[in-house]
Amino acid sequence: MTAYIGISKQYNKAKQLKKLKRWKEALHAYDRLLNYLDEDAATFLKHQKEKVAKGDIKGALRVALDGATANPSSTVLRSQSVLVNLLKKDFKKAKAVWQQSSEKEAYLKSTFIGMSECLLRLKKLKYAEEVVYKGLILFPDNSTLHLAAAVVAFKQGDWEQTIYHYEKVERLNKQLKPPELDRYASALTELKQYNQAEETIHEGLIHYQSDKRLLERLIFIAATKLDWEAVVIRGEQLLTEIGDKQDATKACQATMATAAMMLDQKKEAESWSHGVGERVFHKPLWLSETILMYKTNHRTSTLVIVEEKNGVYKGAVKTSISSLKKEPVDILTVKINLNEEVDELERIASHYARVIIIGFEQVNESTSYILKNLNGEALIFNPKYDETLVKMFANHSALTILFDSIIDNQDWDSLKQSMSVDGNRYPFRLKALGEKKDSISDRLFATYLRHFVTHSHALSFMEVHRLHLCALANECENRGKERWSKVLVQKA
Repeated sequence: MTAYIGISKQYNKAKQLKKLKRWKEALHAYDRLLNYLDEDAATFLKHQKEKVAKGDIKGALRVALDGATANPSSTVLRSQSVLVNLLKKDFKKAKAVWQQSSEKEAYLKSTFIGMSECLLRLKKLKYAEEVVYKGLILFPDNSTLHLAAAVVAFKQGDWEQTIYHYEKVERLNKQLKPPELDRYASALTELKQYNQAEETIHEGLIHYQSDKRLLERLIFIAATKLDWEAVVIRGEQLLTEIGDKQDATKACQATMATAAMMLDQKKEAESWSHGVGERVFHKPLWLSETILMYKTNHRTSTLVIVEEKNGVYKGAVKTSISSLKKEPVDILTVKINLNEEVDELERIASHYARVIIIGFEQVNESTSYILKNLNGEALIFNPKYDETLVKMFANHSALTILFDSIIDNQDWDSLKQSMSVDGNRYPFRLKALGEKKDSISDRLFATYLRHFVTHSHALSFMEVHRLHLCALANECENRGKERWSKVLVQKA
C-alpha cells in the first residue's frame, strides 16, 4: 500500500505540473514515475524465487507485491504475486492484488501520455516518438496514445503514419476533435487525396457545426488544388459564420487575398489584408507547379521574385527568403528558369506597384521584360560579364549588379569604371562584396538584399557590412555572449 501511495503522489505531482504548463518539471516528474513503474522485472523474479526456495513465504510475498506494483504491465509478475497469495491460501488478498494491478496499469498509460505531451510541448520530437511507441507496444488499442503518435508523425512530416494513427482511432470508435480532423485532412491533402480530405472535414462538420478551423481547412484544400473560385465560395461560407474577415486566421486571410488576386479582384484582395499594426506573417501557397508564393497578411505594394538555385547559391536563396519574411512584402520563388514562366509572372506582377527580381549568374529575358514593361527593379548576383550585360545597363537604370570573388580574375578597377554611370534611385553600380578573394556570406547577402527591398536609397557595401555586424552583435548579446558582442561592435 505504501508503494501505491507513492505512485499516486508522484502521478498527481506530474499532473499538476503539466496543468500549470511547467513542461520541463512535469517531464521530470513523469520520468521518475515511469522509472518507478517500469523496474527490471527480472530482478524481482530472481529475489522472489530466492525467497521461495528458502521457504520465506512472507519475504516472497513482499517481493512479488513490489514487483507487481513496479511492473503493472508484466503478466509474469502479476501471476507470481497472485501465486504467492494462493500458496498462503489468502484468496481475498490474491484477488485484491490482481485487481489492484489494473489500477497501476492505468498509471502507466497516463504516464506515457503525459510524457509524450510534455515532450511535444518542448519540441523534442525524437524522444516523444520513443515514449509514444513504447506505450503503444504495451497498450496497442489506447486511442490517446494513437492520437499522440499522430501528432508526432504530423510534426515530422510523416503523412502516411499520421493517417494510419487517425484511422486507428476511428476504428476504435472514438470521435476525432476539430484539431485532430484538421491535421488528418492536412495529411491527406499533402498526399493529394483531396476527396478523402474533404470528406473527412464534411463528416467533422456534422458533429462540430460552424467550426472555424474545419471551414478554413476546406479553403486550404481548394487552394492546394488551385481552385481559386472554390476558395472564394468557401470564404463566403466562412464569413457567414464568423462575420468579420479579420476574425479569420492569418493563414486564411493570406489565402483568401491570394485567391482574389489570382481572379483579378484587387479590392477584395486588399479587404482580406491587414494594416501595418499586425505581426508580419507569410503563408506559403503554390500558384503553379513551379511558382511558390509567400503571401503576407499585410497590405503590400511590393513583390519580390526570387529565382530558386541549387549548388553554391542554395544557401543564399534560403537565407534571403527567411530574411524577407520579416518584412511586409510578398515573395515569389520560381523553381525553373524565369524565362519559362514570364507570362504568369507578368500577370501576377501587374498587381503590384513595385516589382523586384533577384537573380543569379544571368540576366534573362523575363528580367528584361519586367524591368521594361512593369517598371521593375532587379538585383543580379554574379552575372556573366559580357557585352549583353553592359547593354542591359544602358537600357535599364533600375538594374543592380553584385559581384563577389567568383570573378576575382577580373580587373576590378576597369570593371567598376566600365559599369559606373549615373542613374536614378537605383543607379548602375557594381558592389564588390568583400575584397578580391573574400566571397560574400549568405547572411551578409541577405542583409544587403533586405535593405535593398525595404529602402528607397542605396547603401554602400561598407554601410551594409556595418549594419550586419551590429545585427550579429545584438544576437550575441541576446544569447549572453557579451564579450563577442563587444568585439563585433568594435569591428562595426
